[in-house]
Amino acid sequence: MNIKVCFSDAGCRVFGPYVALLIVICMAFPGVLQAQDQDIVSEDKEVVAPSHPAVMRLQRFIYDLKSMDATFVQKTDNADSGVPTISHGRFQAERPYRFRWDYTDPYPQLILSDSTMVWYYEEDLKQVTRTPAERLNSSPAAFLIAGRPLGELFRWEVLAGPKAGTETVRLHSLNEEESSFDEIRVTLHPERDELYMLEVMDNLGNFSRFTFDNMKMNQPIPQDRFHFTVPEGVDVLDG
Repeated sequence: MNIKVCFSDAGCRVFGPYVALLIVICMAFPGVLQAQDQDIVSEDKEVVAPSHPAVMRLQRFIYDLKSMDATFVQKTDNADSGVPTISHGRFQAERPYRFRWDYTDPYPQLILSDSTMVWYYEEDLKQVTRTPAERLNSSPAAFLIAGRPLGELFRWEVLAGPKAGTETVRLHSLNEEESSFDEIRVTLHPERDELYMLEVMDNLGNFSRFTFDNMKMNQPIPQDRFHFTVPEGVDVLDG
């Protein structure tokens, strides 16, 4: 599965199996959902008030979020092969703009942002791709770090969630030609202020679902977790 991500000053780049989806999700982590006057459309297309409880809760969750540490399971349904891929790993993030995805299986991968550079390390290929974080400003999730109102880039839909007592906020890009995804779905835990599930449908029809467990919110994370040193013998590619 390859996905195209467009950058603000360097055209578009095709990334490997997971990195483009994770860039979308990772860059979404540290931002602030802006209050906006756009109506929210429900699944049956009825217009509901902008102060929908699911959206207000999601906004409050992101306002309060300082750091996050959790294990995750990712299931990706490939539109071409029809064969699902299941991966496991650990996700850590801390404002401003620092995050780390550690994949343990089916093979080790690392996606890390030190707030200046995003590193995508493929251990088995002995190569790392580095991209300046500032060049992601035109990515579909940039509104969350740049402070642009949601109504400038997205339509909202509030759906029944995958777990009893949950609701899912679904985002659709208004700029479909440049977007690397068709939709993002965000579901919070029904009983705790924690991220329960993230789902992404890319523009090639591949669907990825991330579920989180063992979550620790707003606790200190060692700063060396967000530092990457290129291992000896590893090729460095500029993205």
